[in-house]
Amino acid sequence: MNIVLFKDAIIHVTKIIRILNLKRGHAMLVGVGGSGRHSLSRLSAYMSTMMCDQLEIRKDFTLKDFRTKLREMYERVGFRDKEARPMCFLFADNDVI
Repeated sequence: MNIVLFKDAIIHVTKIIRILNLKRGHAMLVGVGGSGRHSLSRLSAYMSTMMCDQLEIRKDFTLKDFRTKLREMYERVGFRDKEARPMCFLFADNDVI
């Protein structure tokens, strides 16, 4: 990914990393389209050695598909293991149906 990091972007990345590394840490990033929320979140997850996943909304997306996706994510992170691998779940405003 080609990305330009300026002072404010670096500050936001450090804040997102700090939040993601908290136990059950989550954040809601607000801003205009094209401000880099998605890119900075993915970069922060990568720097925190987390897996990153998001929904793939289709025209025929249903609640059953959503639950299936959540089940797959839980299985990938190993929710039954004490040594669970962390994951960053990106949920954008476009994913709300």
